[in-house]
Amino acid sequence: MGPSNGGTEVFLLGKKFPNITNTPDNVEFNCKFTPEHLAIQPKIMPAKFINDTAIMCSTPGGWAEGDKMHLQVTFNGGDYDQNGYEFTFYSIAKVTPRSGPSDGKGGPIIVSGQGFR
Repeated sequence: MGPSNGGTEVFLLGKKFPNITNTPDNVEFNCKFTPEHLAIQPKIMPAKFINDTAIMCSTPGGWAEGDKMHLQVTFNGGDYDQNGYEFTFYSIAKVTPRSGPSDGKGGPIIVSGQGFR
């Protein structure tokens, strides 16, 4: 789970990941974020090899609202895994009140937005 403006590092753990590095001539090692409910195109981000048991992708930004994403990985630029990974973007629209007493007895804090679980 992370903010809809992106930049969250997502680590995928497994076994025997190949040591692939994206270069200007080879951009086939990627993560694809496909919204479950938003009617917009998936976003593709470069993946990063950490070691043979971990890879990492940073989440894309620019989502107008929160939604659950299907996260898939490809090592060849075309064939994406079918493991069912999920990532949820949340979007905070408003927090009230904006201030309160320092003793913590000011009442509830209400966070409004989308994508919360």
